[in-house]
Amino acid sequence: MKSIRIKHARQLCEAIGARQAIVIGFDEAGRFAAASYGATKTECTDAGVLLDDLVRVLERDPARASEGG
Repeated sequence: MKSIRIKHARQLCEAIGARQAIVIGFDEAGRFAAASYGATKTECTDAGVLLDDLVRVLERDPARASEGG
């Protein structure tokens, strides 16, 4: 699976008029890639912390673990 870059999250923000975005993509095997963006340093930090929390939840998911996520 290709990585998601910060620029993708920034482009999403610009497209929808948002100040923060978290982008998570999944492949057919259940693996994922993710990136976050915030318009300011504080918003960027906040989005990054939320993304870290989401990744921890995804990694703990027993169904995902059996798929190699």
